[in-house]
Amino acid sequence: MNNSPVTLSHWHTEPTLIGGILFVAWLYAVIIGPCRTSICPTLCLPAKRIVFFALGILTFYLAVGSPLDPLGENFLFSAHMIQHNVLMYVSPLLVLLGLPPELIDRFLEKRPALEWIIKFLVHPIIAGLLFTVVFSFWHIGAFYEAALRDKAIHMAEHLSMFFVSFLMWVPICSESKRIPQMRFGPQML
Repeated sequence: MNNSPVTLSHWHTEPTLIGGILFVAWLYAVIIGPCRTSICPTLCLPAKRIVFFALGILTFYLAVGSPLDPLGENFLFSAHMIQHNVLMYVSPLLVLLGLPPELIDRFLEKRPALEWIIKFLVHPIIAGLLFTVVFSFWHIGAFYEAALRDKAIHMAEHLSMFFVSFLMWVPICSESKRIPQMRFGPQML
């Protein structure tokens, strides 16, 4: 735990963080750009999808790379909880809304094993169980402290929370025909 003062100029610029975010953005650009024509040539991609995805990546960076991160690590539990709420409820939802459903459907069409795995993981009971296990694991004292001491473990914590939260959002907001969202009634549970 670092007790140095947090300033508004305290932004994380570690190569792994910036490189990872740039890699994900590049991969998205390739998939919706050059690869889109080979996977789904008739797809017309609305600009809102790109905006949603970019906002998802931006909010992820703001949660883990802005002064909110050291503020939550060292001083304010409320800042820590805001950070985790953005990682669980805002970023994954925006990334999901940025994925073109037609492209996902065409991609999974010829990959039934992958489609089965995804459907299994996003089943509400499985996704809810994974979310609960991951969230609980990171809030066990020893693992929580380890994440505060080691930046790599801290990033693994954030990525795992983001991933299981993404799985939780799919049954609620998926627009894919191959991995459809739940009906309205079960969504309310």
